[in-house]
Amino acid sequence: MFSHVALNCTDLAASLRFYLAVLEPLGFTEADGAPGEYVRLTNGVDAVLVLSQVEPRFLGQRQHRKMAGVHYVALAVPSVEALDRVEAHLAQLGVRPAGEGRMVLRYRRGYHGLMVEDPDRVLLEIVWHDPAYFGRGPG
Repeated sequence: MFSHVALNCTDLAASLRFYLAVLEPLGFTEADGAPGEYVRLTNGVDAVLVLSQVEPRFLGQRQHRKMAGVHYVALAVPSVEALDRVEAHLAQLGVRPAGEGRMVLRYRRGYHGLMVEDPDRVLLEIVWHDPAYFGRGPG
């Protein structure tokens, strides 16, 4: 069972603003934390995202998603229509999608995804999968 994802941030306040705004349609809110150290966000159902302030001695060292480590974090939505709502929400916020924008990939039937870049250039993907791919639906 999956529990949570923790991301280190160079500017905790900026990352908190970004994630709360971007993830608002998914029901994410601030759960708890320690001021200046970390914040825990949750959708109240099945997902927790922990944002942690990087220690000052590591601020000059930037991670790149092409290096070993986190490439991206993907959060699922329950339907293609929910992804449509997130896409419209991001457009209203002025948050541009990464790359070519929305993806519909053939390697996994019914895979629709949309990626954005957080303030530290970590990719966040909002994705819908056909439930049949995981054995949880018809088809």
